[in-house]
Amino acid sequence: MAKHNYLNPRKLDPVKKSMTRSRCDMKIEIGDMCPKLYTELRGKCELDSKGFNCPDIRHMANTSMRQSQLVMTRLLRIFDLLAAKHNIRYWLSSGTLLGAARHKGFIPWDHDVDIEMPMQDYIAFFKVASKELPNDIFYQNSHTDTNLESAKTQVPLSRSTKK
Repeated sequence: MAKHNYLNPRKLDPVKKSMTRSRCDMKIEIGDMCPKLYTELRGKCELDSKGFNCPDIRHMANTSMRQSQLVMTRLLRIFDLLAAKHNIRYWLSSGTLLGAARHKGFIPWDHDVDIEMPMQDYIAFFKVASKELPNDIFYQNSHTDTNLESAKTQVPLSRSTKK
């Protein structure tokens, strides 16, 4: 049986800062075609011995869609830090991958984050990493929320339901 060599995105060169964001001059109804990036808004996310330093910067956006995207960027950055800490493999997919490659962020009209991972890594995340989420994030799946109707796992924000 062949051993798989998974590509480790943390060892890849970051996106070239000089890469242009095409079509930024276009106007669309839902907001800017090329809104300021998370990091351009002074967004950061770090994990140290004291915990997460990953402030919520959604208030810096002027549309509800962009606010949602900034919240999802924060969630994805927290997820990435925990995945790195616990050697959990995952990759971006679908619109999230396209947005990262083409827009250096979100597709302007995208309203979710698409990631995939091997089942063993999902189980590892559920058992270990989900317990280390910041207090304002509740890990929701069919085990943590018996009323969840969807088969998809979700990680919504919730200030009052974390156990």
